[in-house]
Amino acid sequence: MERISGHTFYIAKYFHHKLAHLRHSNGVNVAEIYTNGNFKDPETQGGVVNFNLFRANGDYIGFAEVDRLAQLYNIHLRTGCFCNIGACQMFLKISSEDIKSNLQAGHVCGDDRDLINGRPTGSIRISFGYMSTLQDAQHCLKFIVENFLETANPKPVFTEKWDEVQFEDEFENSYEVKLEMKSNELKDNVNMDTDHRGSECTNIGLYSMSQMTQAVSPCLDNVIILTNICLYPVKSCAAFKVSEWEIGPRGLLFDRNWMIVSENGVAISQKREPNLCLIKPSLDLLQQTLTLSYKDMKPVTIPLYREEKDSHSSAAMSCTSKICGDRVLGTDCGDHVSDWISEALGRPGCRLIQQNNNHIRTSKLKDKENDITKEENLSLSNESQYLLISRPSVQELLSKIKERQSNENEAGEQIDLENLVHRFRANLIVDGGIGYEEDSWEKIQIGRHRFMGQGGCTRCQMICLDQETGQRSKEPLRTLAVSRGRKIPFGIHVRNDAHAEGARLRVGDILQLV
Repeated sequence: MERISGHTFYIAKYFHHKLAHLRHSNGVNVAEIYTNGNFKDPETQGGVVNFNLFRANGDYIGFAEVDRLAQLYNIHLRTGCFCNIGACQMFLKISSEDIKSNLQAGHVCGDDRDLINGRPTGSIRISFGYMSTLQDAQHCLKFIVENFLETANPKPVFTEKWDEVQFEDEFENSYEVKLEMKSNELKDNVNMDTDHRGSECTNIGLYSMSQMTQAVSPCLDNVIILTNICLYPVKSCAAFKVSEWEIGPRGLLFDRNWMIVSENGVAISQKREPNLCLIKPSLDLLQQTLTLSYKDMKPVTIPLYREEKDSHSSAAMSCTSKICGDRVLGTDCGDHVSDWISEALGRPGCRLIQQNNNHIRTSKLKDKENDITKEENLSLSNESQYLLISRPSVQELLSKIKERQSNENEAGEQIDLENLVHRFRANLIVDGGIGYEEDSWEKIQIGRHRFMGQGGCTRCQMICLDQETGQRSKEPLRTLAVSRGRKIPFGIHVRNDAHAEGARLRVGDILQLV
């Protein structure tokens, strides 16, 4: 145990010391490190480094943003307060009034409210174990340098071997707590090791490339046009692209009406199973069927509306699963389609579940116009009825990706505009106007139908999946995090305004601000 303790201590010490020396080109520290002792003694310091990161202007970078990017590098971080509110108060200088204020602002244990009024609500913790190596620490440092160090100078590299490592012991940006405390208050040896878990005819709906080409043609600056309508009948599977579609009570009719769960009943997403994007659903409203296709396999077809019994299932079984913490009720679609999905994904025990029509699940998002939650009905989508993105915003992001690759002499993955557009898995895609103007939209009208804006969509590593191949890359999340900053927003959530159900949206409809 002594040798393991020494091993983890010196790897953590290496990471700590290198991180403490990192500076932006203007001299601002990259990190604020929280420690007692500056890694001087393995008897009092374990293989854990706790810190937050700064931008060059001195603003904190939220731990949720750092964690999302770290996942692209296969780095598992722990974030938050680690069930140690006393340490958070002490190191982050959070008063008891701040804690009450944060709670009133909606911050709870385990959420991603990492910054409130520019101040961190928690920190980032990296832990090294007996299987960790010096190269692991160097990999983590490279991740920080590549994504957060702002400098015009050559960026540092970390390639030392153990016999080349030298340590220094004094660092201005290691925040060592030196507080005078009464005997009944918190002690200096703060424990930071507690874990944190903290229609009528099918032909109307089919997507026409000629219609898309016409709609995507250059728009006048003052005209914004709906160029694409996409629904995702099976959550996390491929898009079904249409030229017009009916609005339902939960968004686009049949959007995210089904989901695939594991043998344990847990919803499977592209984060865990990238090949889901290769399962292509199609809807036939005339025949009332859903058909799934996958590579060279024979397609499988099921009815849109489940009966108590059908030819492939002895009974329609009720199932319970969770979406973003919400309990959802659904009906198992039978063994035939479930066996087909299991074979396609190479995952035994998969089941296809359809959301029950009478199950009520509501959104927690607030309208941007008045900051009020309307609790509209949701399908199996994560947060909202619709996700809307703008082509000018995508084009601006694509330009930044290419600029970054050029500046850093990276070969990088070549992403074209259409590929990038569909990585964001939006329902409504518009063209015209200027990049990111959608961020401010409070109420919009598309065609004859009104929608309420609900703010930006926070992005995660799913946008790094090529929706045509299932291959994962670091872009566009890496560049998006740098250009958009905290929460990594892209696109906006919108919901139906009153009396939209039964109406239809069409490619070519004009979008207007209301």
